[in-house]
Amino acid sequence: YDKNLLKLSIMLKKYKQYTYTLKKN
Repeated sequence: YDKNLLKLSIMLKKYKQYTYTLKKN
């Protein structure tokens, strides 16, 4: 399994959470 891919998916999750919190506020 590619480590970079894992890193990317984690970053994407964090990014989605981040944008979600921005929209709420």
